[in-house]
Amino acid sequence: MPGIYNVCLTAYGGEMFDTYCEEVEVHGIERIFPTEGGNTDYLTLYVYGGGFNQNSVVKLRRNGFDDIMALQTIFDAGKTLTALFDLAQQEVGLWDLVIDDGGLQMILPQAFSIVPGESSAPFVTYNGGGRILYNRWTPQTITIGNKANVDAHGVVLWVTIPEAPGNDIAFLNLHVLPPQVAIDHGHAAELEALGPYVVVDSLFGKPNHARVYTFYFPILPARSSFDIALRVKMGATSSQVPLNVWLSGPFYHSPLSPEVQGCVALSAAKALVKAGASIIPGVACLTGAMAVASDYLNDEPPTPSTFDNLDTRSWGWILGSNLLECAASLYGGSVITGMLTIITSGVEAAQENADCYSGFRQVGWLDILYYPVGSFDPNEKAGTPGYTDEGYIARQSKLGYQVRFENKSTATAPAQEVVILDTLTFHKLDFENFSFGPFGWGDTILFPLPHSKEFAMDVDLRPEKEVIVRVVGELDEAEKVVKWRFLSLDPATLDLVGDSDGGFLPPNVNSPEGEGFVNFTLGLSDDILNEEKIENRATIV
Repeated sequence: MPGIYNVCLTAYGGEMFDTYCEEVEVHGIERIFPTEGGNTDYLTLYVYGGGFNQNSVVKLRRNGFDDIMALQTIFDAGKTLTALFDLAQQEVGLWDLVIDDGGLQMILPQAFSIVPGESSAPFVTYNGGGRILYNRWTPQTITIGNKANVDAHGVVLWVTIPEAPGNDIAFLNLHVLPPQVAIDHGHAAELEALGPYVVVDSLFGKPNHARVYTFYFPILPARSSFDIALRVKMGATSSQVPLNVWLSGPFYHSPLSPEVQGCVALSAAKALVKAGASIIPGVACLTGAMAVASDYLNDEPPTPSTFDNLDTRSWGWILGSNLLECAASLYGGSVITGMLTIITSGVEAAQENADCYSGFRQVGWLDILYYPVGSFDPNEKAGTPGYTDEGYIARQSKLGYQVRFENKSTATAPAQEVVILDTLTFHKLDFENFSFGPFGWGDTILFPLPHSKEFAMDVDLRPEKEVIVRVVGELDEAEKVVKWRFLSLDPATLDLVGDSDGGFLPPNVNSPEGEGFVNFTLGLSDDILNEEKIENRATIV
């Protein structure tokens, strides 16, 4: 099968042995994702296999029609290809997938279908919530994506947490960047000084003393999703702590949405007046500057190898860049706080501010509740939080799950092998939309290739620990079982370690050193009915 493999040869002779490993690349196209795209907008296509290079260009080909050339073909560090197509008004039907590097061509016949386009459909899910040990970091996962057959352009992820002693949140695989225009014009340092969040006293027109994190994603690829790994920590000041997650957008359907422009201009004017500004920038300047700061046309889609360190931008920094471009002051960040407060208030009061309601309407609002406690068994499974005791969830195309495990603090040795089995018994699951998500232990976090139904990774813990951890994940569609296996290997022989203290997961004396987690997402069939119960169970060995 085409792809890139780490092949090892071990030779034995009497009491002597040696192991030699080398990366082997099998040329060809192994698979593509997605396998169809809508003919009304842009589409990001991922190509997996081997033999690709910097000169590779992805095309769609069909007899009787001109080739459709990718606007961008990106060869990334994982040696996969990411291609961005403009499929607007292209002919519906089956097309060959062609990779051309100026010499050899690779062809996957009739691999891609162009179909009637849909409206982009961003979504967000959250794996976590419920009981949590207070004052202790706990891994959680946000999954954002787009279930439509065209890309979504300009989407903001909002996350709020009460501003109270002990409450904190860390986004592990997000790399927050200032807008390029701010870097070019020397404003980056002033924006970065604002920090990753603002603290507001009101959200959606109601009192709420909370941190607000806003992350702007220029492109959410069609039919795709990616995981944001985070850790949360809750103080002991409240028995119930809410965390809210939602999306706004998409902002673009060619030009920047006029509703977004109007809402930003109005909120900026109000916030500047409240801050005591003597000069208010004009609407044309504010909206023009924002179009430059958030213009998705100059952005590349995310590639598979970047999912462990996703580039994003703070929406608050984008708003700040707009003001600085128009010679306005940020007043120590108070104007940004005011703008976000006014925008969310406008969403709630549609009659007072139709632009904010239309441009920043909530998509996939999630109200996550945490219950800080002093102790509980951390070996547990978390999924999409539901409502009421029955756990009702809104209709959605994907579900996400996280399984957490621990080597107890009273253990006498590090764990050498951990096996997790998750049995999926519900009969309306869509395994075509299955994907392994991030996994990790202690301070280690890793990301399999997106859209993978199996993977294998060797994680070298040297020099801190003389062990290689082999992690294997596999979806058995016939048995409806997801399996992860963590093995501690001797680096010299790649056999299981012989030392009883050579395991990868130490006793959890200093949390989270002895804790681990795995994630996965899977699709739901379109014919799921109201009141149907989705059940599955995980086993940790």
